[in-house]
Amino acid sequence: MNVDVVRGEVVKVRYGLVAVLVSEEVAKDKVIQSKVVRYAQDAQGALPNSKFLLIQVPSGTRPDLIQSVLEKFYYEGDGASGEYNKL
Repeated sequence: MNVDVVRGEVVKVRYGLVAVLVSEEVAKDKVIQSKVVRYAQDAQGALPNSKFLLIQVPSGTRPDLIQSVLEKFYYEGDGASGEYNKL
C-alpha cells in the first residue's frame, strides 16, 4: 500500500500488464515452465512498473476467446486491489 504523505491518502500503484500465454502442455513441462517464469521475472525487472501475467491456454482454445480475455485485461486490468493496471 502506498500513501501520499502530503495528502494522507492511499494511492493506487500503476502497472502496465504484460501477458505471457503458454499452452497447458508447455506448463506441464517443469523445465520449460521454469524458463518461462524466469523470462517473465527478468522482463519484469527490466521494465519499470510492469506486472507479468502467465496465462495457461488449453489446447484448441478458439482465438476469439483468447482475444476476449486479453481485451478484458486491456480495458479493466486484472482486478488486483490497491493497483491501477491495464494491458
